[in-house]
Amino acid sequence: MISHDTRKRALHTLHETFYKAVRGKSLTLKPVTNLVDEIIDEILQTKKSVISLVQLRRHDDSVFTHSVNVAALSVFLGKFIGLSKSELRSVAMGGDCA
Repeated sequence: MISHDTRKRALHTLHETFYKAVRGKSLTLKPVTNLVDEIIDEILQTKKSVISLVQLRRHDDSVFTHSVNVAALSVFLGKFIGLSKSELRSVAMGGDCA
């Protein structure tokens, strides 16, 4: 559904964000927002949605991978029902926190 590089950056970004939250450090949503935009752009550009869903399921179910998967699947479903890019961003932000 999303490229290996995007998935890797997403896992790193979410790990860092959750780590800061757990440690009580100051958080900024900019890295997560950038991540969400990248995921949305990749999904909007893909033509192989069914294959992408199968690939999505092949990944492990760790907490961080799960968050990325939920965000990606949320965007895919939102795209399917015709949400705008702004709405997709909101959906993906919620998915990243799942």
